[in-house]
Amino acid sequence: VLFDLRAPPLNVGYFPTSHDAIPANLRCSWFMDYGETYLIDRHPTPNDRIEQWGTGLGFYLTVGQHVDARLTLGWALHDTPTTRAGSAQGYFNVGLQF
Repeated sequence: VLFDLRAPPLNVGYFPTSHDAIPANLRCSWFMDYGETYLIDRHPTPNDRIEQWGTGLGFYLTVGQHVDARLTLGWALHDTPTTRAGSAQGYFNVGLQF
């Protein structure tokens, strides 16, 4: 289950080219998601699933039609065997289309 609230894009500047300028737009979002992990190869336990719940912020930058970048920061809201509530993770990627 995922909830993703996105703000409208905001122009944050232009990248000059030899012909004109390419606009750079930034969009921010807030998300909350919930999921369950089912363990196939596990030690015998009374519970074969792990509940995962988190929230975070996302920042999406697009430059024209060919470049995009994303920064996502998320926080766990529920303890799991591998994370504690309040622990954070971040992701960053850049995409180019030709």
